[in-house]
Amino acid sequence: MMNNLRFKRIGTGLILAGILFLTFYIRIQGVERIPDRQFTGNDAYLYYKQAETIAEHGYLPARDMDRWLPLGRDNQQLLSLFPYAIAYTHKVFPWFSVYDIQLYSPAVCFTLAIGVLFLFLTHCYGVLFASITSIILATLPGSISRSAVGYGDRDAWYYLIGVLVVTSYLWKEQMDPGRRSLKWMDRHLQSPRLF
Repeated sequence: MMNNLRFKRIGTGLILAGILFLTFYIRIQGVERIPDRQFTGNDAYLYYKQAETIAEHGYLPARDMDRWLPLGRDNQQLLSLFPYAIAYTHKVFPWFSVYDIQLYSPAVCFTLAIGVLFLFLTHCYGVLFASITSIILATLPGSISRSAVGYGDRDAWYYLIGVLVVTSYLWKEQMDPGRRSLKWMDRHLQSPRLF
């Protein structure tokens, strides 16, 4: 019985590794054709500039004086979680530049989201259903263009956050009421403050 469970977990791990490799490999095609310090999307340059400022100073200034002259753009009205995540990832891994982190972040975030979704679907419906669903999502043409390396926008980042929030909530809802030992998760996942 234990050998069967071990082989099942090893097989699931190999399938997961294959799907993650496929997902990431599809999204990094053509990275060598992107010129240095360039992105394939327009908003990426704004997030790059903000992440550079945060990495240098530790925070975003109250006003961006390069936009909306002469008064400047009020940065307090922006949702700046993505540039902060890039800047603090650079602080944790200083050998990666801010540009490299933002260049590869769409592919990494989307790949992680597919991995989380695969694990959740495997737990709920089995390996076959999770594999089919993950491969369809990984090769869906509409998702490839918005999560390819170089795009540098927030789409894949918010997709990862959405998958984490929804799967953790659904996982919590599947638990028996007596087994909900993580009271903090129970409170916060039902709270509107999460969003």
